[in-house]
Amino acid sequence: MMARLKKVEEYERELNQLRVQDAEEYNVIKIKLEHDVQILEQQLQQMKAIYQLNQEKLEYNFQVLKKRDDENTIIKSQQKRKLNREALGEDPEAKKLVEEEQSRSHKQTEESRQVSKPKSLAWKGDQSPRWTAQAKRPRAFVEVRKAQRGESVSWAVEESACGKPAAEKC
Repeated sequence: MMARLKKVEEYERELNQLRVQDAEEYNVIKIKLEHDVQILEQQLQQMKAIYQLNQEKLEYNFQVLKKRDDENTIIKSQQKRKLNREALGEDPEAKKLVEEEQSRSHKQTEESRQVSKPKSLAWKGDQSPRWTAQAKRPRAFVEVRKAQRGESVSWAVEESACGKPAAEKC
């Protein structure tokens, strides 16, 4: 019986020793896990802050893009109206240029009737200002279009096929 009693006491000591070791391990693991939880909560708060910041940035950028789109729409419509006015001849500057060119072309027509025309630049009919050979459009039309586009306009003397001025015969 003594041996049995010794074994029971020995088992109780070992059992108490295991309980103490397990309690210590439990406390160490618990402290480590609580620390990990705190770190994860901090990271979660940082991610929420970053998410909120990014959301605000996106909303701001969306508003900026929306405003730019509205401005671009307005500018496009203004440009379309300007082009339509120019195409219809409602632009005051274009009207002035057209009137000046018409008066010049009328003077040139009168002068060219007095001078014999080379074959390469003969008019088709008296009323219609269409060229038969070299140029596909009358010079006045081309010069007015250049002036409307803002290109430099040269009122140089027309040349015939041989390179001499149109007023001279080849």
